[in-house]
Amino acid sequence: MLMVSIWLYIFIFAILIIIGTFIFTQEKSTGFLPILRSACKGKLHISVCKIATAIMTTVIVVSAFTLESWFIIGIVKGYSSHENAIQIFDEFMLAPINISIGEYFILDYFIKLLTFTSFVIVVLTVSVLVYNYILSYCIAVGYYGLNLLIYSFNNGSLYNLIRQWVTG
Repeated sequence: MLMVSIWLYIFIFAILIIIGTFIFTQEKSTGFLPILRSACKGKLHISVCKIATAIMTTVIVVSAFTLESWFIIGIVKGYSSHENAIQIFDEFMLAPINISIGEYFILDYFIKLLTFTSFVIVVLTVSVLVYNYILSYCIAVGYYGLNLLIYSFNNGSLYNLIRQWVTG
């Protein structure tokens, strides 16, 4: 179950990297940036709209993949009742906090939204500062790779992650 989640998160982060680096970099590469800067209120309003679009896209992508995961978990394990304690599942048997399955799903969803939205904001900031597709992609992938490496060291799952990549 953990490896499926890691691959799902890698895929979501890849989608967000592609979208985040494209939103602001495209202005400079097409030569449209001087026209936006000369327009009255043009740059600010368009920037706010682009940031809002990136955040809405993040919400849509995270919601689609989260709902799909919940649907698969429901088919494989079943939910019984959303008011049951999360400890009925083997993965959460030793959890110290007594929350229901429904509360867990809500908390999980909002934590994912917060995480992915903050990542998109970082990628957007990089694309504004760099204005180069390749460099923006490399910095965003490096930032995500560093976070994945730190997570793997702290979680003790680096060996399992490498073994999963090698064996497919």
